[in-house]
Amino acid sequence: MFDLEKAIKQWRVTLNKNSALEDGYKEELECHLRDKIDHMISLGSSEKRAFEEAVRKIGEADSIGEEYFKTDTRSISGLPP
Repeated sequence: MFDLEKAIKQWRVTLNKNSALEDGYKEELECHLRDKIDHMISLGSSEKRAFEEAVRKIGEADSIGEEYFKTDTRSISGLPP
């Protein structure tokens, strides 16, 4: 049987391995993930399907870290995002 909280914790472990993501970003991403999951469940999706779809929409941990790094680097360098 699918355990949503366990799956979210495991997803969070992958975020923790990415040094480009600060703690605040990780918390924001987890909130975003949970919001997407809740929304999909409210539309009738199973927890497993909702989790998988939310992770797919948010992206893999490595690509998320790269995007946050690009955004932060542009802000620091003065270039527009």
